[in-house]
Amino acid sequence: MTENRELVHKIGVTNMTVEKRIAGAHLQPTFLMANVEIVASYELYNINRTKLEKLIHRIFEPARLEIEIMDRLGRPVVAREYFLVPLS
Repeated sequence: MTENRELVHKIGVTNMTVEKRIAGAHLQPTFLMANVEIVASYELYNINRTKLEKLIHRIFEPARLEIEIMDRLGRPVVAREYFLVPLS
């Protein structure tokens, strides 16, 4: 993961601010139990954010990473919103 740090991005949507969403990221398996850095965020208007997220994930499907991580209780969780793509 470290060697591809510049290419690994979590692509997702939220109904709250990104800052609120990532608070406590180091405790959440969806964030791989690690602190995260916001590299880009966008405000959406007049669009179904869930459908947009599914479309973006479908477009990037060939670059999807399936990462299994243990949560705080030792249960396996698969994080599926990570993609190996350059930001630019």
